[in-house]
Amino acid sequence: MIRAVFFDLDETLVDAMACHLQASRQAFAHFGLDYDQACKLSSDYDSLGRRINEILEFRRNILGVNQATLPLEKLTTARENIFLKCVSQKVKLLPGARQAVIHARKNSAIVAVTSSGTRKYINLCLKKFNLQQYIDFIVGEQDVNQGKPHPEIYNQAFSLIPKKLNIKKSQCLVIEDSINGVKAAQAANFKVVFIPSKYSRGTIKADYQLSSLKQFNLTNFTT
Repeated sequence: MIRAVFFDLDETLVDAMACHLQASRQAFAHFGLDYDQACKLSSDYDSLGRRINEILEFRRNILGVNQATLPLEKLTTARENIFLKCVSQKVKLLPGARQAVIHARKNSAIVAVTSSGTRKYINLCLKKFNLQQYIDFIVGEQDVNQGKPHPEIYNQAFSLIPKKLNIKKSQCLVIEDSINGVKAAQAANFKVVFIPSKYSRGTIKADYQLSSLKQFNLTNFTT
C-alpha cells in the first residue's frame, strides 16, 4: 500500500516552461547577456529538474561571465521577480493534476511537493490553484544543498514524514517528469512514476510510466 506520495511541480503538476524561458531571457538581457546563446553553447546540458540557481550559474559561466562580474544573487533575484509575475498570470495546471493530488490526499497518509523551485514559487502555485489544502509539506530549492539528480531532496522529504506514522521508503511513491528527477528518486531508493513531458530529454527505466496524470491511480502501484 502506498502511504506517501511526493509530486514534482514543474511539468508534472504545472506547465511553467514558457515562464521559465521568459524570465531567464529577460533577466540575462537586463545584464546585457544573451540567454539563448548560452543555451546553444550548452545544448548537451540537461537542465530539467535542476535548481534554477544552478542552471543560471551554469548558463552565466558558459558565456564567460564570472561571479565577480555578475553575482549569482543579483541574477537570481532579477529572474525570480519576472518569473513569479509570469506564473501568477500564465501558468496552468496540467491535465489530471488536480484530480491526482486529490486522489493522493484521499488514499495516502502524506502528500508532498518536492520541487527544485523556490518556496515562493511552490506556494504561489499551490495558492493559485487552491491545492495547499491537500499538501502536508513542501521541499524546495532552499531546503537542500544539492539539487536533482542528487537524492537529497527526496531524503529530506522522507525525513519530514512524522515518525509516528511508521512509513517505510518502500511505501512511498515519487511522481516525476524529468530524467534528473527520476535519478534523484531512484538514488534515494523510492519507487518512481515517470510521466515524460514534451520537454523531457532521453529515456530512463522507472518503476512505472504514464502518459498523463489523468491515468494516475494509486491502486495500480504496489509496494
